[in-house]
Amino acid sequence: MRLAVRPLHHRRTLCTASLPRLYTSPLPSKAVELCTEESRHATRVLRLQVGDECELFDGAGGLVRSRLVHVDARGGATVEPCADAVHTPWSGARWDLAVSCSGLTSRSDWLVEKAAELGVHAFLPLLTERSPASKQRRAEAASECARWERLSLAASKQCLRLHLLQVRPATTLSDLLPAVSSANLTLVALQGGRPLREVLGSSSASETGGLLVVGPPGDFSEAEKEALLAAGALGVGLGSLRLRTETAALALAAATLLY
Repeated sequence: MRLAVRPLHHRRTLCTASLPRLYTSPLPSKAVELCTEESRHATRVLRLQVGDECELFDGAGGLVRSRLVHVDARGGATVEPCADAVHTPWSGARWDLAVSCSGLTSRSDWLVEKAAELGVHAFLPLLTERSPASKQRRAEAASECARWERLSLAASKQCLRLHLLQVRPATTLSDLLPAVSSANLTLVALQGGRPLREVLGSSSASETGGLLVVGPPGDFSEAEKEALLAAGALGVGLGSLRLRTETAALALAAATLLY
């Protein structure tokens, strides 16, 4: 029996996938020195030597085959394109993932990394009524965004993703509601919600993407649930077991991206 194979939500690469991949933006048209972190990755982690080939990508669909042409005494790596750049637009569904900050704690890094590997389009830290000291948590989330962007970059290089996971600033649920209303499809994980397969199977919007929303431990407050549903969100269930916030977020993302 032959199994039908669905296309991936985005193309992995149009160049040799076995080449090591490095990041620079914008893509260069001539020799350029990589930033400190990418130079260190090229020379100390990948142990590239002068003359070795690699791929440069810009995180926005651009990719160019290149060659390491110089390493200076302080470890700076200079690379030069050796082919024409290829630009690949995003293809497939775009799912943005909004997750309550209060339920993530130390596991947020793991969630961002795996969301990038799965192909989530954007990550939105969400502040809810149960978020402790909202002003303080907003400041903490803002400081975490830089680290999440670095994790997104590292995960994108590892999984050969051409478009970086976008890390958005922390937002309150009330500020998110306009996006809920305007999205093609918004799915919010709720206890007792409709089976996810049933919702995806009855909606053509699942092919273009939308917004995924996951609340804090103990779920959203009743007022927040009513606001989400009134804005057009559909409540979906993720089984009978109680899931951690990051587990629910990845389960919802994986199910929609791979459906």
